[in-house]
Amino acid sequence: MRLLTLRTRVAATMAASLTAAVSISACSDGSGPAEVASVVIAGPSSTTLQLNFSLVLTASARDAGGGSLDDRAISWVSDHDNVVNVKSTGPHTALVTALAPGAAVVTARSGQMSAAVTISVRVGSAALATSISITPPASPELDAGGALGLVAVPRDSAGQPLAGVGVSWSSSDTNTATVASVGATAATVRGKAAGTVTIKATVDGQMASVTLTVRPSPLVTIRIDPPNLGTLSLPAGESVALAATVINLLGQPVFQPITWSSSNPAVATVNPATGSFTTVVAVGSGTTTIVASADGLSQSVTVTVPTTRHAFLWTAANGMTDLGSLPGYVTSDAYAVNATGVVVGTLSGSGTTSAFRWSQGTGMQPLAGLPGGVSTAAVGINASGQVVGYSGNRAVLWSPAGAILDLGTLPGAVGAAATAINDLGQVAGYSYSAGGFRHAFLWTEAGGMQDLGVSLGLTSSSATAISQTAVVGTSDNLGFRWTAAGGMQSLPIRAAASTGKASGVNDAGVVVGSEASPGSYNNCGYYCYYYNTPLVRSVEWSSTGERVDISASGGFVAEDNEALGINNNGQVVGRNHSHGYLWSQSAGLVDVGVLPGRSSSTATAINDNGQVVGSSW
Repeated sequence: MRLLTLRTRVAATMAASLTAAVSISACSDGSGPAEVASVVIAGPSSTTLQLNFSLVLTASARDAGGGSLDDRAISWVSDHDNVVNVKSTGPHTALVTALAPGAAVVTARSGQMSAAVTISVRVGSAALATSISITPPASPELDAGGALGLVAVPRDSAGQPLAGVGVSWSSSDTNTATVASVGATAATVRGKAAGTVTIKATVDGQMASVTLTVRPSPLVTIRIDPPNLGTLSLPAGESVALAATVINLLGQPVFQPITWSSSNPAVATVNPATGSFTTVVAVGSGTTTIVASADGLSQSVTVTVPTTRHAFLWTAANGMTDLGSLPGYVTSDAYAVNATGVVVGTLSGSGTTSAFRWSQGTGMQPLAGLPGGVSTAAVGINASGQVVGYSGNRAVLWSPAGAILDLGTLPGAVGAAATAINDLGQVAGYSYSAGGFRHAFLWTEAGGMQDLGVSLGLTSSSATAISQTAVVGTSDNLGFRWTAAGGMQSLPIRAAASTGKASGVNDAGVVVGSEASPGSYNNCGYYCYYYNTPLVRSVEWSSTGERVDISASGGFVAEDNEALGINNNGQVVGRNHSHGYLWSQSAGLVDVGVLPGRSSSTATAINDNGQVVGSSW
């Protein structure tokens, strides 16, 4: 390594001596070590170093009074280590070596405080610069988030450009724009925020500057959330909330008025039509494009509404019968069928729901709710024709003649819903608190509503089915079976699964349901796979608790099927990907198909005569 010039060595020695002469500081109140208030590098804030030469820098940490904190070590870093390399040589010193023509900023840091010195590197034979100029840019403007290149030209006393001379650069406001050396004399300016900034180029004490205007970052895109929707399949009568955000070149959200539109309002509408948020409501079958627009930009999501969803009754002999709907409602869903083929379910449309009962002789008829015109739903029926469900936030029971009975709630709860009824007139369901926590219940005419508790003693439970021997449902993300003798017991799932639910039970105590892999399962109903196909599989549990993987028996779509009901003959119904299914140990898997013009279905319940009900769209 070459020796320093005499002038450089003397300057470095004097700087080190001056730094060492400062007295050591202590806390004025003696309460503990003083905080570092500043860092000082001895010598000027910029200097020039010849190629392959080295320089010793000395820095010190200072307290609030300016006293030196000699016990605080200094760390060093160069922003262009290929131009100027820096290596710590002691608690407060560093050796700086010039490796290539250019400029670098060397920073000394202690705690949260720092100081910097700019070092220009020049080839040893180059003459001193007596002037410097900046080649004017094609445009003195750039965008926030954009970049602009600048070139400085140092000249000797004869006005000739100097080669091998490193130029240092600085910005008058780094919040508006930053500047970084690129090679010996070039630099890149990057806009940060709207404003005016002066960029300076310095060498051998000579300085040139250029003033630049940074424009606000341009808008570059609109993001629609939830992200990556692509084509969204939305059943008629259902809705989804969308949000739109305008993004600038820096990737930052920018407030701009958003306008929403639907290319085919007969398929799906948007409300409101302006604002960052909107709700898309599926109206009729077909495809539409939902567009969010702002300041000449737009982003879209395609919404497909399948043919109107209708309840069906299926038999092996006659296939599917479309149960239709009623005026004022868009969709119908069947949830239960009794021994005589009477079907109950729920109509949806125009923001409300209505319970219905259907029979071969009378067709579809609505079931009146409690006074007040609240929404109703019917989800269970027994052999006597008693129907259960909810009206508003109350669990209810309809007699065969249509009279409605309020079953009440559990103590301290604000609402309840009945989900199933057996041939003894016993009702299962759940009651919920103001905070949304649920407890499964068993209701009888003689005893009223009994709290079945939770399986693990944690948060919530919901009953989904009842036979003459057991109540089943979900508690704390696991399926359960409840009996009067044994209480609530969790149903086992495979080691690779994390959650499960019980959906049906017969009089022999055989339970069916599903289990899911970690992070893939949610209890959002029969139509979840419209939005997100859960990784679930159909499972059966014997009366003694042994688990059988139904989906392993052949014909099932792997990790995309679930069992929803079972009859006393051991026949199971559910969903296999996008089609409803009927399965038994003896006959295997049967696809129940779809209604004409539809592409999907799900089977929700089956009676002992093999009649299956569900929905198709």
